[in-house]
Amino acid sequence: MGSCSSNAYPKDNATKLFGLIFILTLLVASSGCQPQPGKLASLGINSLGLLVQAEEAEYLEPIISRYIESKLPEVKVVSPSVHQRLELFSHGDSQSLNEIAAFDLTRLGAELDAEYVAIISVTSEGKPSHTGQLTMGTEKTEVRLTQQKTVELHYVILDSGDSKEVFAGRSTGKSRDIADLTMGTSGTQVAVRIAKDRELLKEAVRDALKETGLF
Repeated sequence: MGSCSSNAYPKDNATKLFGLIFILTLLVASSGCQPQPGKLASLGINSLGLLVQAEEAEYLEPIISRYIESKLPEVKVVSPSVHQRLELFSHGDSQSLNEIAAFDLTRLGAELDAEYVAIISVTSEGKPSHTGQLTMGTEKTEVRLTQQKTVELHYVILDSGDSKEVFAGRSTGKSRDIADLTMGTSGTQVAVRIAKDRELLKEAVRDALKETGLF
């Protein structure tokens, strides 16, 4: 009887050790899954001025602003008024945001009461690309139409105090929509609505913003 009870202690110790290792493993795994803060979060900013250059800038600016605010809820995002925009681009329509004079950006940052200014330029390849696939069988025929939109995003983050560049880079965003049409022997047809160009543009820009690592 004495020998049986003495053997229980090593087993208990082994069980406790295994449990400890298991808990430590879970802690390490869970810590590795925590999302890393974006580059802008590391600055600890409270306000950000936003300038967007794109063919559909008026449509994209609120989309980009809402995206930033959803990722950085503590940051107030402010955009220039129409009057401020006209002043910035008074030197000609061909002037890009990156070519605006440093003193203009410093003044704009002060007017917007923004610590930093984000300059975001979006270009797209035009109309979405389309690919089609036809599958024919004895029972049914399937037609699949795929649309894909690709955009290129360039960004510059400037300190509005001295117009010094803090971050800069580029990213690519993509969006895709699939529409299926099925025709069977019973004559039934099922069609999925094809996404509009602007919907694809919106999702591609959001994907590009995600890829920047800023947020």
